[in-house]
Amino acid sequence: MMMCTISFLLISFISLTSSQIPNPVRYRLTATDASVRQHYAVDKQFYRLSRKGYPSDASPSAISDNQDVYVPSEGRTYAFNLNSSPPCIANRGAFLDNIDYWASVVRGYGGENKTYDEIIIDSDCDGACLTWSVKYDATAIGYHVDNRLYIRQTDNTPIKTTTILRELRTGQNVLTSVKKFSDWNLGEIPA
Repeated sequence: MMMCTISFLLISFISLTSSQIPNPVRYRLTATDASVRQHYAVDKQFYRLSRKGYPSDASPSAISDNQDVYVPSEGRTYAFNLNSSPPCIANRGAFLDNIDYWASVVRGYGGENKTYDEIIIDSDCDGACLTWSVKYDATAIGYHVDNRLYIRQTDNTPIKTTTILRELRTGQNVLTSVKKFSDWNLGEIPA
């Protein structure tokens, strides 16, 4: 009887943890939409945070147009923008949300302890995806907004977010935007 109880609790725990939004302490991720590709490298344990921005059609091996680097020993974030003057700006105590992108995504969809809303079969997931939805009416601009996060069920890899704007009165789709994630890696971030 004791063994059955332990097995049931273990299976319940595994099911619960695999149905939540992953929120690792260390990750690398590339987020690409129609115009911009952003590469993030975050290690919160050692406070190594970096964000590089590219045009979406540029190769990730190309030199970045802009980059943010957090230097914990100085308590500063350095923002390098090679297309502006001056090309480097240092901010003391700067906000890290723009560098720790994934933590902002997790908060936006209800936090790491929120379980998924539904399972959807999607070609980008190569099968089943766990999805989290945030829907609201933006009455000031006259749209219904439907945001959805897709995480591949088999390995908890982030796949994409979608945003659909519908006109409030007619329900007609006005805009659909997709941000795809790639290069998800939980390995060590080089110094």
